[in-house]
Amino acid sequence: MAPERATVRATTKSGHVSMPIAIVTAGMGMDPHTRPATAGPASLAALSSSAFPMFDDMIWGLIVSVVISGEFSGFNSGLANGFGSMIVAHILITLMVVVLAASLVEMATAFPFSSGCAAYTFAAFGGAAATIIGYLYTIEFITMTAQTLMSLGQTLTQAFELPHELEPIWWALAVAFCAAANLHPRLVAKFNAWMTLLSCMLLCAVLVVEAPSVRFQQAFTTAINSTDASSTNATQLTEPSSLSTAFLPFQGAGIVRSIPSVLYLYIGFESLTVFAEETRHIPHSIPRGTTASMFTLVVLATATLLITSAAAPGIAVIAGSALPHTTSLLAILNLGPTSIRLLGLVVLPPIVISLITTIFSSSRYIYALSRGGFLPTNLSLTNRYGGPFVATIVSSFLSFGLCFVINYGGLQFQTFFMDLSILSALLAYTFDMLVFVRLRSVMPGLPRPVTSPFGVAGAVFVMLVSALAVASLVALDRTFALIFVVLIGFFVLLVPYYVFFIRKNLTASPEKEFVKRQMHAKRQEELRAIRYDRWTGFGESVEPQPLAHLRLANVSPYGTLWNQRRSGS
Repeated sequence: MAPERATVRATTKSGHVSMPIAIVTAGMGMDPHTRPATAGPASLAALSSSAFPMFDDMIWGLIVSVVISGEFSGFNSGLANGFGSMIVAHILITLMVVVLAASLVEMATAFPFSSGCAAYTFAAFGGAAATIIGYLYTIEFITMTAQTLMSLGQTLTQAFELPHELEPIWWALAVAFCAAANLHPRLVAKFNAWMTLLSCMLLCAVLVVEAPSVRFQQAFTTAINSTDASSTNATQLTEPSSLSTAFLPFQGAGIVRSIPSVLYLYIGFESLTVFAEETRHIPHSIPRGTTASMFTLVVLATATLLITSAAAPGIAVIAGSALPHTTSLLAILNLGPTSIRLLGLVVLPPIVISLITTIFSSSRYIYALSRGGFLPTNLSLTNRYGGPFVATIVSSFLSFGLCFVINYGGLQFQTFFMDLSILSALLAYTFDMLVFVRLRSVMPGLPRPVTSPFGVAGAVFVMLVSALAVASLVALDRTFALIFVVLIGFFVLLVPYYVFFIRKNLTASPEKEFVKRQMHAKRQEELRAIRYDRWTGFGESVEPQPLAHLRLANVSPYGTLWNQRRSGS
């Protein structure tokens, strides 16, 4: 029988917070076989079954599952800006995402923590900036979860021809199921991998059926309307005044307005940073899993954009459809009424798996921020399986409540929160790359198991693209301008909140201890001295102490300890 799991708590003025001790105690003279088990999320790698002997497959499933629902809906609304505009925006965003993923992998393997980009920001700019980026990512994933939850409710309501008033019941059932699954990391890991594979196969099957009906010449026929400059969605227009066959019918403005729709094909991939802490072979699993997932997403996103946009019944109909693949299949296949209703359920697996993983990601951010003292410390409590159950329940409840605000607040609320996740992501991408450049400057000696092949130049490219996208969207769209003002005001208020409330409650989290040790090691290297023997006068070089970073043992903060406790060693 496995020994009872012990809990380590960091005491603060406001209470206690459960936290893993693998990083904190590393190099402190404690025998690893006598350390208590961690109280953080259980290592998914240590729990993988024989069906997936390598954790790289799990990382692939976790990253792809966050994004996969965007391949089924959401991207198509930008087609009203012109097929050419979508193609150009897709190329630009794809390049940005690939470079950004490589940079995030470098930071994730160097700072393997559930707080993800908040941990990198803490090392680069301190606690106030870490508070901003941590809250920003939490907002992004909670709004993404709410949107996915609403899509699930709409899909089930349409499939079974039920009144829209019953959608909250679907929301409640779905969020309860997904939150319960997230309480058991082992279940999430296994279920996630298989459901992601099924979702990819479903998408490929749909694209194969749509491919024979593709007509690219018709796809480049765009309706030119008297557009409202405040709208990025050209489908919210009246009857067309003319038709255009130009590649870029709205020129540069069409490309900018297409960016939010293209981002639906990739948004959420940045959650790869929160998986590092629950990975066993960090230097191998994170880069391999990320590479495989990015290859999968780029191929599926490109195929979806090119095939579905040009497939029957035409780009104008596809652009205005809530479920573009279902609309296309209905125009191609001759089906009965029952089959038509059930055809909408083809998007159910990707929506469910995206919902599970977005809750997983948002709960890890809340858990890690709470563990560090940036949020109330009770939010970082974990259950017997290592799952942060309080953070999971809170993130699920916030997303569920947000669904009511979006659904019953009218079109303006729907547009506001849909665009909020897009703008939050773009701002986070910009700041992430600023952190990347800063870390390269202030911590050049930081052990980096993986380095980005694009380096600082790639980070600057991502900063320019994302910053220009934010500036252009804010200039062209009133909703984005309002969201930008709200976010800036929120960030300004966060600074005094951090100074007067958060800073005094910061705990000795693994992230904080790790940064202290790395900075201490850096100072040792800079101040390397010669120790002289007082009798002979001869000296010897003093080597810096080993960095207290678990990547030297090629394990995660949890994997080794979890295995030792399970084996009774």
